[in-house]
Amino acid sequence: MRLSDYGRRKMAVKDISEKIKTSEWKKNLLIIGFISVFILFFSKNIISATHLNPGGGHYVELQQMIAQNYLVDFYQYHTLPFWTQTWYAGMPLYAYPETFFLNLTFFFSIILQNVILAINLSLVAYMIIGAAGMFFLAKYLIKNEFAAGIAAFVFVFNDYIIAFITGGNPSITEPYMLLPLIFLFTLKAVKNEKFMRNAMLASLLLACQVMSGGIIILAYTFTIIGFYILFNTVISLISKNEKEKRR
Repeated sequence: MRLSDYGRRKMAVKDISEKIKTSEWKKNLLIIGFISVFILFFSKNIISATHLNPGGGHYVELQQMIAQNYLVDFYQYHTLPFWTQTWYAGMPLYAYPETFFLNLTFFFSIILQNVILAINLSLVAYMIIGAAGMFFLAKYLIKNEFAAGIAAFVFVFNDYIIAFITGGNPSITEPYMLLPLIFLFTLKAVKNEKFMRNAMLASLLLACQVMSGGIIILAYTFTIIGFYILFNTVISLISKNEKEKRR
């Protein structure tokens, strides 16, 4: 490593530490931390290595079965799982687009070797990611930390998502909770704020939606982003024409 590269990295770390020390970042972290604690309190019956909450339901049973397949294939056959032999007498996983693959549940399963705990931890982790994402998206739009905190709270604990979790389909939280960060990076890219970086981050999170089995929510995401880009383009063209007429 060259000395110049080392110096740049040292300065970058120093800049991050200085940002965290500022009152604005302290306020941001405090609000996100408060919401995260509330999520953990809400999930105190979910974080378990012995049972799923909710128990039963087609989707949660399917998620448990596929995660177990991943665990067996990885440790017993030393390969990535592309096939499940325990569902419909055997089926390639890529034939079912709502099957999760390289997401947090997969990695937690491989690391912890406990399918139930992996599913429960990934549910909590995605809720915290969704809360943080909505907080920063709302803050970017309305420039108010406390209003952004309320938006994050409502986003995570709205009836729609709670009904899915308690109704036996917690896997819907994974692609859903990535929406705010996707919209945030898309907004910044459209406004040419470090376009390449934000476009790449939005694309990466869209891929994460697919990998988490959220192909239906991906379609909704593309629709919303498409309408926004179209609307933004039309408004930009109208504004440009108005400026030319005034000259």
